[in-house]
Amino acid sequence: MNGLHTWAGLLPCWLLYFIFLTGTLGYFDTEIDQWMQPDIVNESEPVSMVHSIKLAQKHLQQQAPKAYTWYINPPADRNELYLWVAFNKLLNESGGEGEYLGVELNPLTGEAIEFRETGGGQTLYKMHYALHYIPDLAGTLLVGLCTIFMLLALMTGIVIHKKIFKEFFTFRPRKKVVSWMDAHNVFGVMSLPFYLMITYSGLVMFMFTYMPLIVAGAYSFESKGYQSFGDDYLGSNLIETKRSGTNADVIDLTLLYDQAEKILGRGQVRRLQVYQPGDTNAIAIFEALVNHPVNERVEVAFNAVTGKFIHSQKITDTPRLIYSTTTELHEGLFATNILRWLFFLSGILGAAMIATGSILWTVKRRKREYNEAKKPSKGFQLVEGLNIGTVAGLPIAIIIYFWANRLLPVNMEDRANWEVHCLFISWLVLLVHGIWRSMNNQGNKAWYEQLVITTLAFGLLPIVNIFTTDRGLWLSFINQDWIFLAVDFICFSIALICAATVWHLSKKMPVKIKEKQQNRQGLFSLIKSNKE
Repeated sequence: MNGLHTWAGLLPCWLLYFIFLTGTLGYFDTEIDQWMQPDIVNESEPVSMVHSIKLAQKHLQQQAPKAYTWYINPPADRNELYLWVAFNKLLNESGGEGEYLGVELNPLTGEAIEFRETGGGQTLYKMHYALHYIPDLAGTLLVGLCTIFMLLALMTGIVIHKKIFKEFFTFRPRKKVVSWMDAHNVFGVMSLPFYLMITYSGLVMFMFTYMPLIVAGAYSFESKGYQSFGDDYLGSNLIETKRSGTNADVIDLTLLYDQAEKILGRGQVRRLQVYQPGDTNAIAIFEALVNHPVNERVEVAFNAVTGKFIHSQKITDTPRLIYSTTTELHEGLFATNILRWLFFLSGILGAAMIATGSILWTVKRRKREYNEAKKPSKGFQLVEGLNIGTVAGLPIAIIIYFWANRLLPVNMEDRANWEVHCLFISWLVLLVHGIWRSMNNQGNKAWYEQLVITTLAFGLLPIVNIFTTDRGLWLSFINQDWIFLAVDFICFSIALICAATVWHLSKKMPVKIKEKQQNRQGLFSLIKSNKE
């Protein structure tokens, strides 16, 4: 079990570290989006659902009076800050689903919002389950394989640490291998339930991708089979409607909203869709607010031309509720602010557990590697270099992503992709640097250099924000702009922690410093004696 734990943890550890860091940032993906679009100031004035629906219908009637589907998502929570309006074009007069177009509107004025192009938090969130630069399916399968290794490492870790709670309260500093082992144990136990939940639920989220033959065996291998499965599983029993060919305007949707509220409850309408707008067969469907993973999905349908009530439908079944509960636990969709911060901190602890585990592997073998051979093995040096370039280098690369958002020209073509390119280019450089230093037996120096860069990169980002936006530290404090203040605070905190680590590492190299000082003193003495 000990050997299985070691290798199940080591082999995917660098990719798992990447998954944990990007996934943890995903708990604040919406807030990161806002930070990366500093030109947009969120309206503090609340907007009624009726006002949002009026603006949305006006926009859609101007842009697509005849369409396959209208979509209206009024601002409701942290994930929907603006009025989202979209539609599918008609392929032809007889029907058919065409191109999808969407835009975010100011919920007060109805004007389209001009966004700074950015990858934002959504890109970081997607990286943790689909990676980047490779097809989504390949990335998802690779992440799934790493997740299985993670689950195996967790289970074997529980087995080999029989005194798991005693070890949680044990930390022996300045004991080299023992200290790293204690740190790994503490980080592993502190959020163990979270690690088990997040790992298992991550596998459940993509179970249809990982086991497609289960679906195909019951519904056939054809695309229609998968469509039938989706309809049965998701409860997509919406009324099938086709265009009659007779034009008709959509009724005032706010009138239907009032009726939907009487059925669903006051303040319970979340979003609405209109199928076949511009035709006498148009149907408007209002979807109820889902504020808990085990809530039933409720929809109310009306004829969108006459306003006639068609039906009210509850979609609930045990398998769907189990799946939705599991996946929404993973994503923290219904978490309060306090719980979201606990999820975030647990994710950081998970990354620390992976980091200390990978470092422990090299620390345990360092003495043997340097004693038994003139030069450490290439495998040892490679692992050490990957540890340096990932544990220290990846946070630098991620903060470079934030730097790129502020420093790249706002109107730059393909700007969002270049933010991501900056992240991966900088990570590649830091990986090469770590491996190169390790191959030259300068691992400690590489740690020192990269942590210095980390200190500067995090510590200077709030300063860069002051000079590149009008939402700097002081103005954010005056305006109570909590998101910008939180980012600045976190950056300064990480910079201070890294600075303390750099100072600690600098004390481990006194011999070399003294040698240099002695050499300088000897040189000055030689010059002085020559002059005399």
